Amino acid sequence: MEKLNSHDFQLINTCIQQIYSLRTLAEFPKWIMMLLEDLIISEESFCCSFTTQVNMMAGTMVNTWADIATPEYLRDNPALQNYLKTGSPEPNKISNFISDRDFLNREGLYETLFLHYRMRDQLGFMVSDSRRDDGLIADFEEVLCDRLKSLVDGSLPVEERPLLSAIVADPTTFYQNETLGHLSIGFHRSNRSFTDRDLSILAILLPHLKIAYRNSQQYTKFQRQLQQQSQVFDRLKAIVLTVSGDVSLISASIGNLLAYYFDGEWINSNQLPDILNSWVKQQLKVQQADLIVPIQPWQIEKNGRKLKIDLLCDFAAEQHLLICSEQSVDFSPIPHFESIGLSKREAAVLALVAAGKANLQIAEQLTISIKTVKKHLEHIFSKLNATSRIDAVNKALQQLDRSVR
Repeated sequence: MEKLNSHDFQLINTCIQQIYSLRTLAEFPKWIMMLLEDLIISEESFCCSFTTQVNMMAGTMVNTWADIATPEYLRDNPALQNYLKTGSPEPNKISNFISDRDFLNREGLYETLFLHYRMRDQLGFMVSDSRRDDGLIADFEEVLCDRLKSLVDGSLPVEERPLLSAIVADPTTFYQNETLGHLSIGFHRSNRSFTDRDLSILAILLPHLKIAYRNSQQYTKFQRQLQQQSQVFDRLKAIVLTVSGDVSLISASIGNLLAYYFDGEWINSNQLPDILNSWVKQQLKVQQADLIVPIQPWQIEKNGRKLKIDLLCDFAAEQHLLICSEQSVDFSPIPHFESIGLSKREAAVLALVAAGKANLQIAEQLTISIKTVKKHLEHIFSKLNATSRIDAVNKALQQLDRSVR
């Protein structure tokens, strides 16, 4: 294994600091590729984003490396086949698996793609977030592998195949419900010259890329909701911090929440509870140090309820965000939604929409078809005079507020 020198570590630390600069999902792929291309020299590179939101996969390419998800390519790419078998997202290069002669003889790999771009090797890896605690998907890696395998063995329905390899202009199209995504990143050279140094650098960066990608998903969700309705900030349980970690703006819903979990310690809306404030300042100090480490969420439990607080740092914008989410809350909005004119099933669908579930997940949880879910949503939109999922949830909550008064 080729050892990294001090200059390599300096470049890596600089890259990590920039990785955590907040970007939307539309901006994230190009931003990451710009950073990585300073570390990994290549003649061609690509970043493909995938989602299983609609029970299929679609990609958006950062550059012109197109038509990458053909059945022949997937079948003949040994690095991708290794991923399908092991599920490991770690960096790998094609030359680790097959000889140059074998590479040239693989029609689906070389003749249909690499020959056109005059490339002879590929170094790539996967960036995804398969967390279970948010309940968005059971296991993203497993679902993605199933989609790829079904394309390779021909079992994927014909009508879904064009969408599987579709190249779209805006990746946010496939994140309308904040479904967890998956990035495939790769570099190509005209000779087999990728080194252990390249593999080591990407292996060090991979955990940071995963967290930065998760931050991007949360940041995109925050931005989209904030743009759609100004008062949504109060329901996001968010705190805007200055660059030094002091409170700049706090949503109204945070007060009772912080008071509950911190035993009434929180009484000043301009300052965080002491223990939380100390944690924030320590994390910011670490992020500004030479050695950057991933930020793990702050979690506190009380009486069967759990509060999770994510710190999203953006030194470039001179502000940071604290995003709070509560789990295992006993409150069920279903009967309340019925009180504003929705049927029992419509209320159940809207409650799952409010919980961030996609149509496929709603269908599975309620044991109905996706078509039925869409029909219920049409009725909900009509009854609430709503134009989107978020708009429907917000209008339902507004009606509940008026009925309480």
